[in-house]
Amino acid sequence: MMKKKFIYSLPVLIALAFNGCGSSSSTEVIDNINESTLTESEKLISTGYSVVVERGPVLDANVTDANGSVAVQVSDTNNTYIFENEPVYPITAEGGWIDVDGDGNLTEEDVALDINLTSYSDVVTPTTTYCSDENETIREERLQELADETNCTVEELLTVPSEATKNSIIVLNAVYEKLVEKANIHSNAPIAISAILERYTEIENNANLDENATSLEMALALEEQTMFNLNAKGLIKKLDEDDIEDLKAKKPKKIKDEDEDDSDEESTDEDDSVEQESESTDSDEESADDKVTGKDKVNDNKPEKDEDESTEEENESTDSDEESTDDKVTGKDKVNDNKPEEDNDNKPSK
Repeated sequence: MMKKKFIYSLPVLIALAFNGCGSSSSTEVIDNINESTLTESEKLISTGYSVVVERGPVLDANVTDANGSVAVQVSDTNNTYIFENEPVYPITAEGGWIDVDGDGNLTEEDVALDINLTSYSDVVTPTTTYCSDENETIREERLQELADETNCTVEELLTVPSEATKNSIIVLNAVYEKLVEKANIHSNAPIAISAILERYTEIENNANLDENATSLEMALALEEQTMFNLNAKGLIKKLDEDDIEDLKAKKPKKIKDEDEDDSDEESTDEDDSVEQESESTDSDEESADDKVTGKDKVNDNKPEKDEDESTEEENESTDSDEESTDDKVTGKDKVNDNKPEEDNDNKPSK
């Protein structure tokens, strides 16, 4: 399947973030689709509305829109969620876990998502959560001020961290720390931008990043440092075995799982078909055996000659042949017996 990735312009991204028109239908980004060959899950991906939830990758979250419509995660290791219909903003992600090391596996290196993330766009991050507000003007002002103070663009701040610039990744981590601190003191007060900027400067000064590193490598490195700091403060904790078992038990169904279920059903149908063919073969073999058995039954109905009788008959036949030969010899002798013998005395002498 051919896919085309869009690169959005700044005006488009601002519209996505603040005007409630963020999630674009994936039909706009997929070419050469033959609808008749798509599975139900592929149709959902191709016609649905996708959002990406990222702090690091956020997996197994409950992602809903303002009307309570639920998005379905693509797969266990993919932090893209699909709405069947265009969502009504804001979008909220809660629960699940953050894949801190980015390996896609739920391990004790990972952290539960203990705060809600919100967005008015198709990207859901701590940064979009800080900027979210019912008032569109407030959303625009927060985003623009944050961009100006951190030497970022609005477009960069609305990009997922695994594809973002260094500065926007640092912003995201500073915002995340302040969101976690706010959740721990159960405050409803908005986060002051001065607090974010202060933490931004600290992270920037202490970050030991390779300038040639990719966005993903920088995002993972900064995330590890942030999680370490929060864990040291007792504001978060890494998962233990009980946490992992609990999260596994709550795992929601994925789009990929539906394909596997369909595949399992097809496999079951194939197994049934093979079994029926096997039964048919067995039936044919039994029928052939019946025919052979029937033939044997016919032969069984014919009286069998007793071997002794057969031998006796052969002996009688042999005796008969011998007698016949004797008769022939005896007959010849009889003829000779009837023939007068010549008297040698009566023969004239020469």
